[in-house]
Amino acid sequence: MTKRQRSKSKDWRNTEAYFRWRREVLQKSNYKCAITGSTGILVCHHLAGGAVNRKVRFAVTNGVALTPQIHSAYHRWWGYMNTATRESFKVFEILYHKGAFQEASGEYFLKPEYRNIRKFTDL
Repeated sequence: MTKRQRSKSKDWRNTEAYFRWRREVLQKSNYKCAITGSTGILVCHHLAGGAVNRKVRFAVTNGVALTPQIHSAYHRWWGYMNTATRESFKVFEILYHKGAFQEASGEYFLKPEYRNIRKFTDL
């Protein structure tokens, strides 16, 4: 994907529909992280990747609130170019609660022994 294509693919994030979706996802979550329950600064994560799943891009049921650190940990594990899925998020949630991530300098990193887990059957 070229730099121009990447830029164009993110244009939908600067729309009123996106800001409404974000506000509704935060309200639905009671302004708490879906993984940790933390409050404070939150970002909204698309369970089914927003860039490619246009039909559900702005469905409130397709979003969860996460702390920026948890959101980054998810994408470090799953990747940024891979299409996010509900299953991948659920596996991430299970891994987090199993203690598969270690914190360093305010960020979460997957412990080496968990690096090959990508789906439920790997758990």
